[in-house]
Amino acid sequence: MADYFIDSSAFVKYYVEESGSDRVKAILDPAAGNEIYIANITTVEVVAALNRCARRGDVREDEARSLIREFREEVASLTNIVQVTELIIEQATELASKYVIRGYDAVQLSVAMAIRKPRLKRQMEPLIIVSSDGELNVASGSEEFTVIDPIDG
Repeated sequence: MADYFIDSSAFVKYYVEESGSDRVKAILDPAAGNEIYIANITTVEVVAALNRCARRGDVREDEARSLIREFREEVASLTNIVQVTELIIEQATELASKYVIRGYDAVQLSVAMAIRKPRLKRQMEPLIIVSSDGELNVASGSEEFTVIDPIDG
């Protein structure tokens, strides 16, 4: 049992069978008792990623629509959805400059940092970031997060 922040690059593996899917499914399995956090922007990114999978031919278009419907129906029961605030955006702007990462990656990292802050004060277990985005993973490691790339086994 652990606490995880999952970005969209990892979360999509729950729905589309690809390298790292088994690990993501194990983390998200309710029986594992893990606490799962995502940023509210992750919902947009997962839907976009599933549509890209259909465009590339990784899944059929009707399958992508079904996966999107399934994702939208169950995301709230699988995760704690964290709203992006003005403060998170301000910090994300700084992170984007500091690490030269994409905007949404900076927002993802900023959300994880916002979740971690009160946890540190209460001496809770560390928040683990799950991501298959190399640049985000490097930035997260630089911010002293434990990072799991599900592709790495």
